[in-house]
Amino acid sequence: MHSQLKLLLTGRIITNLADSFYLIAAVWYVSVTTASPFLVGLTGAVATMPAVLSFLQGPLIDRYEKRTILVIAMLVQAVCTVAMMAAFLTGQLSIPLLLVLLFTALMASSIMTPTENTLIKRWAKKDELTKVNSWFSFSYQTVDMIGDALAGIMVALIGVGLIFGANAAVLFTIAVVFLLFMKRDRIRENTSAASFLKNYQTDFTEGFRFVRGRRTLLAVFAGIIIMNVSGAMGLAMIPAFAEAPEQYGFWLMATSAGGLTGTVVSSKLKHIPINRLFPVLGLGIGVAWVAAFTIQVTIVPFLLFALAWMGIGMFGVYLPTLIQVNIPEEKLGIGFSFLFSFLASLTPAAFLAGGMLGEWLGPGAVLMMSGSGYLLFCLYMLLHPRMRRLGNLVEESFDY
Repeated sequence: MHSQLKLLLTGRIITNLADSFYLIAAVWYVSVTTASPFLVGLTGAVATMPAVLSFLQGPLIDRYEKRTILVIAMLVQAVCTVAMMAAFLTGQLSIPLLLVLLFTALMASSIMTPTENTLIKRWAKKDELTKVNSWFSFSYQTVDMIGDALAGIMVALIGVGLIFGANAAVLFTIAVVFLLFMKRDRIRENTSAASFLKNYQTDFTEGFRFVRGRRTLLAVFAGIIIMNVSGAMGLAMIPAFAEAPEQYGFWLMATSAGGLTGTVVSSKLKHIPINRLFPVLGLGIGVAWVAAFTIQVTIVPFLLFALAWMGIGMFGVYLPTLIQVNIPEEKLGIGFSFLFSFLASLTPAAFLAGGMLGEWLGPGAVLMMSGSGYLLFCLYMLLHPRMRRLGNLVEESFDY
């Protein structure tokens, strides 16, 4: 692996762990201080809003230096988590203040993934994109599994205040490491402050038109939205469904363990055509998800939930690869930000809907119902004319 990819991977593994800790601590704080499924759902909606707005970041990623973007993003997160810690320790951490700081931190975090994926395409060979994406996803899932398992325990042992403070220290340290050791990349001309708005408008318009022309890619992502909405409704209820912080950690650990397994398997199945692979994955995820909240026997629900997340983990590898092979490098930042913003467009509403349904039906019922979206995705892939004809492999560019 390219030495710069190793540096990027190592740094992002550590910052992803930090992200997991402060997000889980914030959600759990809302859950235990309000005991309201709706406010837990609202917190989830706020946490997903940055992904919806990430399309605004695309022109910045394509035009400006990637190292600087990553460093600034981490420093903003560090400042926000310090503010969370200070407010908590002084008894001033109200829910509105927490949500504002959480949104700001995650808005900064959201620009890091498309920036990272742009660098992956630059430093990795084309025929190794799925493998490299799998390495990154595998590493993140491993860290998430560890973080999810530890986060609930750490919240119980040391409290959310110290977790916020530790995250700030970690984020600041990695920002300094990237600043010192990551190579500067080329940037476009005319990046002065005076030309910023003109450049931004031009890049945004051109990028939007380009991505809009990728009809097959957009059709795939439209189907993925169905799964995202349904899954988000269920995930919004996990903190309210869990009976203790440790159990919350077990549910999150199941998602990470399943996702981790999926990243390992993903490269083994990349030779299967998309019009066969994706429907089967959707069906498997849906059946396992519904069963996880139907069969309540000891550890069986956690195992079934992990099985569902194995398929979701595979999609987490395939989707970035589809973007990387179908969009040229000079427009990759815009491509990633537009498409993932499109993917997340209904997620905040889904979290809110999950919270409202949770107040009415109870968290368990919402979690069981949410598996239906994956079954709908399976039908979408089987019935949509363009998807039925999509015999391409994941690493093959679509014809336009």
